[in-house]
Amino acid sequence: PPPPPPDVRGLAELLQSCKLQDKLAPALRWCAKKGVESVEQLVEVEMEAAFARSLGGLKEAKSKLLLKRLEARRAAVLSARQRPGAPKAPPSQPQGGARERGKRGGRGGGASEPPLPEGLPPPPSRRRERRSAEEEAPP
Repeated sequence: PPPPPPDVRGLAELLQSCKLQDKLAPALRWCAKKGVESVEQLVEVEMEAAFARSLGGLKEAKSKLLLKRLEARRAAVLSARQRPGAPKAPPSQPQGGARERGKRGGRGGGASEPPLPEGLPPPPSRRRERRSAEEEAPP
């Protein structure tokens, strides 16, 4: 017979709180197959719905209760990360990415220009200005 799946931190307690202790073995197998080591990791990687579906045959109320308890665990994980002294996630890139940094896309130096009010055309690029000056200069 295959070895039993490794224990998943918090899983037995979670299932017991939903009166789903009988689903522990298939839940452990699913977690082992997916590489989930704890309930905290399960919610961190947002696999709650897939986990609930994997238990198969849950009545609607049990499934909703399980998802609600997992959502509460997610909220606890997020609030723990926001406490002073807790490790913070790296800052995310502003929406728009390279577009907000100008046409250079972050390559080279130079500061990006402040955003223009709506309705105004963008100023001509310096490269265009230089090219125009070269074209107008006598040979």
